[in-house]
Amino acid sequence: MPINDARNHTEWIKSIKNTIGEYNLIFTNDELTEKLFKEDGAEVLNVPLQDRNELSATEVRKRLELDKEWESLVTPEIAQYLKEINAVERMKSIV
Repeated sequence: MPINDARNHTEWIKSIKNTIGEYNLIFTNDELTEKLFKEDGAEVLNVPLQDRNELSATEVRKRLELDKEWESLVTPEIAQYLKEINAVERMKSIV
């Protein structure tokens, strides 16, 4: 979901709330984003980055689109979810 940039940090947080609604948990590895959301009262969790050269959403989408092996790039739970929503067919239909 795209979030428009804003002139200042306060407006940016408001823009996010207006776009996605209220929240209480944020996942980020960006220090400024973490600081801003903590100041706004949200719990912030850092997500450990894995091998980013190999594990990337871009690579997963590309493999889904080309109907190549993609399951090794995601957790079993995500693989199951992507199968349930017919991700291969969905990717092929939007490209």
